Amino acid sequence: MFITQHKYATAVGIPKPRCNNDPMKRRFRFLTPRLSEIEGWSVLLLEAGGGEPLPVRVPSFTPFARPSRLSWGFSTQPQEALCGGESCPATTGRGLGGGSLINLMMYNRGNERIFNLWQEMGNPGWSFDDVLPYFKKSEDNLDSCIANNTHYHNTAGLQTIGRFPHQDSNSRLLLNALQELDLKETDINAESQAGSMRMQFFQNAGTRQSAGKAFLDPIRHGRPNLAIVTNARVTKVIVGHETREAEGVEYVLEDNKFIKRIAFASKEVLLCAGAVNSPQLLMLSGIGPIKTLQSLGIAVIEDLNVGRNLQNHFKTGIDLILDEKRQTVPKNQDVVDDILRYFWRHEGALASVGTFDVTAYINSTFSTRNFPDIQFLFFPQFFHPNQSFHTPLSYYNRISVETIAVRPRTRGYIAINTTDPFSQPIINYILDSHDIDVISQGNDFVVKELMNTKTLKENGMSVDTEPNTKCKDFTFGTFNYFRCLATNYSYPSYHFSGTCKMGPSSDRSAVVDSSLRVHKIKKLRVVDASVMPVLVNANPHAAVLMIAEKASDLIKEAWT
Repeated sequence: MFITQHKYATAVGIPKPRCNNDPMKRRFRFLTPRLSEIEGWSVLLLEAGGGEPLPVRVPSFTPFARPSRLSWGFSTQPQEALCGGESCPATTGRGLGGGSLINLMMYNRGNERIFNLWQEMGNPGWSFDDVLPYFKKSEDNLDSCIANNTHYHNTAGLQTIGRFPHQDSNSRLLLNALQELDLKETDINAESQAGSMRMQFFQNAGTRQSAGKAFLDPIRHGRPNLAIVTNARVTKVIVGHETREAEGVEYVLEDNKFIKRIAFASKEVLLCAGAVNSPQLLMLSGIGPIKTLQSLGIAVIEDLNVGRNLQNHFKTGIDLILDEKRQTVPKNQDVVDDILRYFWRHEGALASVGTFDVTAYINSTFSTRNFPDIQFLFFPQFFHPNQSFHTPLSYYNRISVETIAVRPRTRGYIAINTTDPFSQPIINYILDSHDIDVISQGNDFVVKELMNTKTLKENGMSVDTEPNTKCKDFTFGTFNYFRCLATNYSYPSYHFSGTCKMGPSSDRSAVVDSSLRVHKIKKLRVVDASVMPVLVNANPHAAVLMIAEKASDLIKEAWT
């Protein structure tokens, strides 16, 4: 994204026209002008992918989006401790809306102590009290029972969130079971994160509401000062060696990668390519670890710790087997009826993500009160012993209870070993034993506590006790088995962050300052999950929108 002076409009947070007859909603609308409303400002947005295809908007079709042109299709370096020793998929979004095109849409901000920690690490203006207004600025909360808490929520933002209109019957059972264990229903985006919740999602009336749909679609064809070029891949940031200013970028179009094009920026260049692609692009441009750049013959502009501090959430799953009355595998006619019902009214099973709308947070023995380090998600799966294929999330015969270490100590890195911008960067982790312990405790809770609740026992849910190959020497259900499982079969989420760490210049591991400007480089900012110094203990998309909203104000403060 390139802010220039004359021609285009910004793609960051532009208000969409809407009929709003509720005076309370108008009262809470944020009046701070957006970047595009400042006279003479313009923006060129270059997107490596394309637009948003219609099937992506069907919530239950999410599994089909990831192995597609909407994903970069990256993978990690093989590690013995991850994914059974194989490479792990490292899916990142590609297209207008980025990861919000293919993620599972969960609206989850993260614990307020995470943001206070950001500030304590030398980033003024990033405490929870500072960032809460920016969470609210984007939010159009459709659920009155939650939105009534106006200290934490808003109903006049551009990004609609709410619970899906269809609730899976097994979701209700899971919530009842969690409450048996005193994990009371709570709003995890308000006062207390510990407990259980039927989650809210980036959706409206049963359709996905990606960032592209929320912020771009309403204005992309009606703003003369906004230019969006899709299928345009940036290959290098042009930085003057003497001026140390970002002057623009080189890019190519997908239909002709042999012709380099240049876009110049009179004010700033903003990298919003995500925690994998942004560090790759900086290193290709001469900004990164000096040893890496020199080994590839890249002229070093600035020696910064780009690509380090990679963070993610790690997890394993325990499968619940459902008896026939609890399975949702349909007959052929049922599928046809569900499809017709969805496309006529956006209702029915396809207007949901099955049991994935349930979550719970607990503390391991390493955590403190109301700062949970374990999250549970309930991922619906269709299991067939002789076949492996994707199905809509609404059709399943098993539920994988995912135990996630959401305050990870594991760190990794993104690196390059070629100057070819079309080659996948290196993605590597070294799994920390602390995270293994946390995941093991979570699995122990699932098998010994959750599965022994009256609700699940009486409703035909049981644990698959077949041990994984590398753990056959341990008895299923023992802590040693769970530790073996976490040691060999943990796998990373798609929550990449931290690779362009935000911090003061005195922090040698920092890449950007608290205004998201790349250290020692003028007119260049990074605005995506890579700037998080510590990953939020949540699905990160809500925090990424917050970062973008705050960046908008930081840019205005710098230039007006």
